[in-house]
Amino acid sequence: MVWNQYRRIDAGAISVEELDMSIEITSAENAGTEFDVSIWNLTESTWRGVSEGDECRVVLGWEDGDRKSVVHGEVKKKSKTPDKTDTRFRLKGVDTTDESVKRSFSRTFSGKRPDQIAHAIAGQIGLTTGEIEPVVNGRIDDNWVVTSDRPARYWLDELVREAEARSEYAWEWFVDTGKFYFVQKDGRKEDTIVLSYENTLLSIGEASGSTDAEEPGLDFTAMCEPLLRRGGAVIVDTDDYSGAYKLTEYTYRSDTTTGEHEVSGHLAPLGVNYRVESS
Repeated sequence: MVWNQYRRIDAGAISVEELDMSIEITSAENAGTEFDVSIWNLTESTWRGVSEGDECRVVLGWEDGDRKSVVHGEVKKKSKTPDKTDTRFRLKGVDTTDESVKRSFSRTFSGKRPDQIAHAIAGQIGLTTGEIEPVVNGRIDDNWVVTSDRPARYWLDELVREAEARSEYAWEWFVDTGKFYFVQKDGRKEDTIVLSYENTLLSIGEASGSTDAEEPGLDFTAMCEPLLRRGGAVIVDTDDYSGAYKLTEYTYRSDTTTGEHEVSGHLAPLGVNYRVESS
């Protein structure tokens, strides 16, 4: 089967699908998610349809397979430069979800479960909620204090730890298509990606620079997997490595000229029970 690459840029009033383009999207826990898009062969009138501050969505995937918006962000900078006989039109920006969870505030919660506090934080920073799963018997007896010296992301990560300390499974929070989720990471609520040489995996190995004193991890490269999500579970299935991991950072690179259409990233051991719901 021949896999035909798919890529689309929606920014401001323009939508680009067939032209030459180069796309790079990087996402890391500490740095957030950023995009850098170059397009060639645009007309000047089309280029005027996008401005700094406009919404930008990048969709990657396959013509006859999975495709998904891998970034929903804001254009921070637009520029154009001569490129041989053509002009390179460039858009750079950040994911708006990452901007929301960088906000900070102060509040004290009394006698609440981690999921109830997470729900309140989401509302405080302007996010609508998707599924919020209750942490059974997870009431925090002491006051739980949020302070403005830390961003909301920090406190949400702390609530994941609070939930995991009160149950046998991993928990996670994430934002997908503008909605906030706080759920058990037990394999039943996500499209779990399996990295194997039988499907899209190109290479995998121990992370460079890791030592016995550090948390072990794996670095990988695969053909474009648009369903990957930072913090999401990934099942590794190879002769040398296997098990459940968490995606902590990744980079998408897609280029019509070179044919590159890949994702590389870092995986950290999940560290708790994880099961994949059978179909």
